[in-house]
Amino acid sequence: METAPRRLDDDDDDAAAVAAPVSRAAGCRSGDRLLDIPCKVCGDRSSGKHYGIYSCDGCSGFFKRSIHRSRVYTCKAQGDLKGRCPIDKTHRNQCRACRLTKCFQAAMNKDGESRT
Repeated sequence: METAPRRLDDDDDDAAAVAAPVSRAAGCRSGDRLLDIPCKVCGDRSSGKHYGIYSCDGCSGFFKRSIHRSRVYTCKAQGDLKGRCPIDKTHRNQCRACRLTKCFQAAMNKDGESRT
């Protein structure tokens, strides 16, 4: 007597138990995120290599839009802070000029290839 294979519905609680196990070691993939590799632009957790460096989805998308649309940004800071705005996870959206500059300083390239 054979039993028919069990079909898992989307709302079935056992669906997670059937999924392949995910390694939790450093540098291994968990979902679509790389563990313990920071974005070289803002320090957030990277989602892989984009434009030649490890970067988060936010910085990758920002760089792509800036390059494809040939954007030219101007830093709005005054005095000694001009061109030196903090670009981190919290402040990365406050100055587009400094963020793009930091993308280039981190070695992001328009062709998306690693420079070695």
